[in-house]
Amino acid sequence: MCEIVHAKNASNSNSAYSSLLKKFQSNYYIAMQNAPTPEKVANVIMHAITDENPKLRYSVGEDIDMLLDARNRMSDSEFHNLLLQTVLH
Repeated sequence: MCEIVHAKNASNSNSAYSSLLKKFQSNYYIAMQNAPTPEKVANVIMHAITDENPKLRYSVGEDIDMLLDARNRMSDSEFHNLLLQTVLH
């Protein structure tokens, strides 16, 4: 598992950022366990550079597809609130 780099005192229990950092880390480690493999990323990159009709963005992984789907169905403020709830709860 990779180590998250953060401000020197952020993990100190007296830090104003301590609880936010713990919530972020728990979500981060879950996301990394479900991350697409390097091979899958490489395949999408290869597709992107050889695509006859290239797109501005290519997604890799089911989690990002669900997030982009939600983004397309929500207003900016709804999506922002979803992200806040996901990160902070």
